[in-house]
Amino acid sequence: MPERYLLDTDLLIAAFRNNRKAVSFMAGLTGDQFVCSTVTYIEVAAGEFRRDPRRDQTLRDMFQVFTLVALSEEIAKRAGREVARIGAAVEKLRSGDLAIGATALVERRTLVTRNVKHFALIPGLKIKDWSA
Repeated sequence: MPERYLLDTDLLIAAFRNNRKAVSFMAGLTGDQFVCSTVTYIEVAAGEFRRDPRRDQTLRDMFQVFTLVALSEEIAKRAGREVARIGAAVEKLRSGDLAIGATALVERRTLVTRNVKHFALIPGLKIKDWSA
């Protein structure tokens, strides 16, 4: 059975920009491993709409193969717990990253990111560095 992944924004952006390592990593995934948080969608959409406010079709094309995990009350509570647990170090993590990390924890998925240093602040989060 393939590992259950949650793909972080940095991987998707790198793959969309044809980064060799990111494209190679994505090519090795199976259909049910194309999973990301709706927060990732928001982050990618923000970048696309900054380029051109008419990028709706581009976003649909980019995300057509992905399953999106919506933010839920359980994920929001988990993110809140992690903020309380991490304390002062939470300033190093953006709220979007906390939500993505909480999503991976709640969904029992390994977070695939190049941003290992920041996400390592979240206890119990399994992380895979796609760039390694």
